[in-house]
Amino acid sequence: MRFKGTLCLFLIVMLSLMLILTACGGGGQQAAPSEQSGQSEEATEQKEEKKVDFPTRRIEIIVPAGPGGGTDNLVRTLSQELTEILGVPINVLNLPGANGAIGLQEQNSRPADGYTIQAVVSTIQTEIALGNIEQPELIRGLTAYHEDTYALHVRADSKYDSIEKLIEEAKANPGQIKLGGMYTLALDEIVVRKFEKATGIKVNYIPYSDTGKMQADLLGGHIDVLIDEFPPTMELIKANKVKPLIVFAKERLKAFPDVPCAGEMGIEVYDGQLRGFIIHRDTPDEIVKIWEDALRKAFESERYQKYAEENLLNLKDAYMNAEEYDATIKRQVEEYKQIFAELQQ
Repeated sequence: MRFKGTLCLFLIVMLSLMLILTACGGGGQQAAPSEQSGQSEEATEQKEEKKVDFPTRRIEIIVPAGPGGGTDNLVRTLSQELTEILGVPINVLNLPGANGAIGLQEQNSRPADGYTIQAVVSTIQTEIALGNIEQPELIRGLTAYHEDTYALHVRADSKYDSIEKLIEEAKANPGQIKLGGMYTLALDEIVVRKFEKATGIKVNYIPYSDTGKMQADLLGGHIDVLIDEFPPTMELIKANKVKPLIVFAKERLKAFPDVPCAGEMGIEVYDGQLRGFIIHRDTPDEIVKIWEDALRKAFESERYQKYAEENLLNLKDAYMNAEEYDATIKRQVEEYKQIFAELQQ
């Protein structure tokens, strides 16, 4: 009997030891060291594959306009910052003509490797809406920098001394007020037509191809009002020859606190020349991100901010990243298509 009791105790102890050893071993669920090492190496290789060595050579920024213009000056100022940030030379390539179509054709023909980007204004949206751009699907918004602020300007001694009087007169005499703007089927006319629709008025839109001629006609009484951004009209405003009646912005501008804004009057017309950069649609996202970061740093630099202030480019806060700018381009193209269709009926 004593032997049987000892044997039972021995078996119980052995069974307990086996259970303990099995629990410590994890039931074979843990991966072997070699498996863990292999997985770690694979993950490291995947991370290394995502790293992009960019840029390693000269970059070109296409300007679809001649030297000395607003877009050209903006890009040449910016290129100084980008050279320091990206560590490679920046070449500005002027390709004027066909409302930007020549520059876009050149960009679309180049590899989608990030070494070519293009500076654009809202002409890109209007030209796509009009069907004048080949392969618009290859265009991707990269970063928006500024949006110029439109205003309606009258002669300083005009009988229209307020926007309310202008609207009242336009309602009483549809089509009689002569309103000058740059070009037909372009952004100036788009803003005017949206203003008409929002206020229930009708004006006689007169297109110009020369800003100086348009301003001379306003001062000479050949037109009653003109639509333009502030930089071209600032000298006339300072000389008390011209005054703005309304700014197309959501809030009053700090630079013009006494001028009513469209937002406070319930007139939801805020479009302005949107200035930014585009890149080839097929450019890898990793390179697009590098560009986003570089353009943001350049935009925030002291030297560039001084340039923006001196050229009245900072009246609105309009900065957008790639996702926001790309979505804005697509939205405005569809909106402008509808406006052009109505105008051409």
